[in-house]
Amino acid sequence: MPYTDNISLEEVYTAASPSFTYSYANIDTTDSLADQAQLQLRWELVTVTDDQGDPVQVSELPAGERTQIVVVDPVYYTVNPSANTITVDYDELSGSEVTVTDSQGGTATYTRPDFSVINATNPVKIRRSVDITEAVVAFQGGSRLTSDQLNAAVQQLLFASQELTEFGSASGAENEVDLSSESINSLGDVDINLGNTGAILVVGPNGDITDSTTGGTNAVLSVNGETGAVVLSYLDVGAAPTVHTHVMADVTDLDISGVGGVDVATTAPVAGDTLVFDGTNWVPAQPVTVASGTGAPPTAWTNDPSRRPGDLYVRTG
Repeated sequence: MPYTDNISLEEVYTAASPSFTYSYANIDTTDSLADQAQLQLRWELVTVTDDQGDPVQVSELPAGERTQIVVVDPVYYTVNPSANTITVDYDELSGSEVTVTDSQGGTATYTRPDFSVINATNPVKIRRSVDITEAVVAFQGGSRLTSDQLNAAVQQLLFASQELTEFGSASGAENEVDLSSESINSLGDVDINLGNTGAILVVGPNGDITDSTTGGTNAVLSVNGETGAVVLSYLDVGAAPTVHTHVMADVTDLDISGVGGVDVATTAPVAGDTLVFDGTNWVPAQPVTVASGTGAPPTAWTNDPSRRPGDLYVRTG
């Protein structure tokens, strides 16, 4: 049964009572259930000894093992509902052994100290269970099962429902919520605990709910790290803007059908030049020129670096 740390539902004692009797009169219990079923006695010990006699710090043990040590078995105390008191069997509880079970099913035995060692560090607490509600059914005698058996069954069902509500399952494991084939229109306030990290819920056209990682929808979780209603730009998809230009250095592997490239670095072009093919590249040159004179062409014309095959020299005499 789940119990609360709420101070209004708990009594704390930091000193031993001479009669080892402790009151729970300030705790509000319900009349429809026996006080024994609503109360839990705890001895919040700091140190116990193991089966070798060595001290063990209770705080260093796993939570489940700590609970088994500090929660006192009802065989060690008596509840008096008329006086609203709990009386502890001092002789039996002092130095008592408690065998705890770990999460792997192994066991270990610890010994509690003398019960009179109660102080602010090792207090005794009386707690009431949380969310105790009124039983709605009270069976009467005359049935095949006795009324005591039936009424006890009702209480057990009540306690079991409280535990399931508090812890999720009787085994303490977290439950997966299966929303397959469920319509969002039929869901109320649902506490969802999906095991798929980063998953989102996807509602299909027919109202069926799946999650994005196992529902077969392959829903996009994010775009470039952005989630929600993402508006894509050319930057998001690696494209160029609508209006853009390039410099010549951006152009690579340019070839004109195997006839070479354009070389404007060796000879800088000037106004009026044309491109001529020098056998390897296209280079700038002056247009075909015609020269004339008498006799053989002069050396200056023959050696003119701008002269190209096809230039004409007309001999006039």
